[in-house]
Amino acid sequence: MEEFLSDKGLHVTVKDVTKDLSAREELVTKYGRMATPTLVINDKVIVGFRQKQAEIEKEIALIKGEDNG
Repeated sequence: MEEFLSDKGLHVTVKDVTKDLSAREELVTKYGRMATPTLVINDKVIVGFRQKQAEIEKEIALIKGEDNG
C-alpha cells in the first residue's frame, strides 16, 4: 500500500503497530480501529486496502482536485 500511495505522488507516513506501542494506542483511541491496514486520508478513515482500493482512488482524486465521477 505504501508503494501504491507513493506512486500516486502522496506523502506517506507508516506507523508499524506491531512494533510501536504509541502507534497502536493511537490506532485504537484516535481512530477506534484495531485492524490493519488503516489508512487516514485527510479526516477519512479507511480500513483495508484491496477491498477498498476504489474508495482510496476516489479520495486521492479529491486531494488532487480531479473529478473521477
